[in-house]
Amino acid sequence: MSWETDYIYEAQCKCCKGLVVQEGRSNDWFQSEKRTYINCKECTAKYHLETYNGLLYMVPKGETILVNRGNWTISANTFEEYIAWQFGLQEIKDAYEVICNATTYAKINDEKARKIMRSHKYKNNTMKMSIVRENVKSAIEKYDNFKNSKDATDEEYNKNKAEMEKRRPEILKRSYGPIELKSQSGK
Repeated sequence: MSWETDYIYEAQCKCCKGLVVQEGRSNDWFQSEKRTYINCKECTAKYHLETYNGLLYMVPKGETILVNRGNWTISANTFEEYIAWQFGLQEIKDAYEVICNATTYAKINDEKARKIMRSHKYKNNTMKMSIVRENVKSAIEKYDNFKNSKDATDEEYNKNKAEMEKRRPEILKRSYGPIELKSQSGK
């Protein structure tokens, strides 16, 4: 398997002593990869690269112009925690109603209810309707106790997004960009 360089794009870094480089390469198995980096010791010590709205910026280290999505790692030991992480409370309530009105998995047409049923099979190794109903009801009752619930992480994301929207203009002033990368051949 041989990798070939498809392109190299460059731009001056902030201090003009080095470059911001983007290299693209591919192989005979239709795999490709892109690498973008700062090729300047001085700027690498002070900045990192971020893409915002499709534009590349050198952003001061320790700062970001992106929104933190919140805690997306999950160590769900129970089915209830698992579906609370995947779904909002209202989504679970709606799915619960569908599950309560169904006699078998095959008769469920609602995709979220089907996904909850599959999650139950994954976590508890059963799709027996009475057991699923009991556990989904339990998830609804315990939902507010799960710190990694979808509603909690969405709330954290919206808070982070609002804070970032206020801070982003100031961070962009301290950043360098947008950076316009150009082909080595000048094209």
